[in-house]
Amino acid sequence: MRTANIKTANAKRIFRISAIIFSLLALGVSWALSSSYFDVRRIEYYGLDRMRESDIQKKLPFHRGENLLLISTEKVKQRILTDKRIADVKVEKCYPDAVIIEVSEKKPQYLLNCGELWGVTKNCEAIPIEDYRKLPNLPIIDNKWMLMPKAYCPIPDSSVQRTVAFLNKISMEKPAFLDQISEIYSPNPDEYEIYLMRGGIRLRIMDKPKTLDKLAIILNKLEEDKIDVVEIDLRFPGQGIVRYKPYNKKNSLRQEFNNG
Repeated sequence: MRTANIKTANAKRIFRISAIIFSLLALGVSWALSSSYFDVRRIEYYGLDRMRESDIQKKLPFHRGENLLLISTEKVKQRILTDKRIADVKVEKCYPDAVIIEVSEKKPQYLLNCGELWGVTKNCEAIPIEDYRKLPNLPIIDNKWMLMPKAYCPIPDSSVQRTVAFLNKISMEKPAFLDQISEIYSPNPDEYEIYLMRGGIRLRIMDKPKTLDKLAIILNKLEEDKIDVVEIDLRFPGQGIVRYKPYNKKNSLRQEFNNG
């Protein structure tokens, strides 16, 4: 009997303690939600380049003065990402009163000449060029016959799509070569014509970036011999065909390099 009374007393004690803890928690939550201590006073923006803070503010599902505890960072992120100019965004709460927003804008990895000059992302989305004085030094995809693209939308032209895919391959396998490309065009599937920064040499190549190892060998050999060329054709397995500038009398019209 005594044991049963002890158990009953302990159960009542635990219940009272639990009730007190719950009441304190409820009071704490009520205070946090109603107190101005957690009101948003600061919204900080980072990573903006062409965009303005006001562009982001229009997308925010909250305002200064709202309780920080009630703001969903995931909801804020999804709302900001509805702006097609943005590639990614990070949203963090900084207690007691701030929201930190770090934006990554979509930026051109390549340029597109289609009668007008556009930027192009690695996902083949068109980016309008707002200030031609600030153009980055990037490979130019040449396709003057395509229709004008829509801003921040995928480019539907198949020639541009495969050229972007090819440049993406180069950026992974031979990234340093991107700096040597002035212009590039794909007249046929798996075939590319590249104009090099170096002397405006036209390079004809198939969809195999590893072939560029052979190009380095040929260019080094031509530099040693001080030979000026118009075109290097690497479309054929095991050889590279070099066509010289016609005014150079010391050069024959054609020479083949065995590249194994």
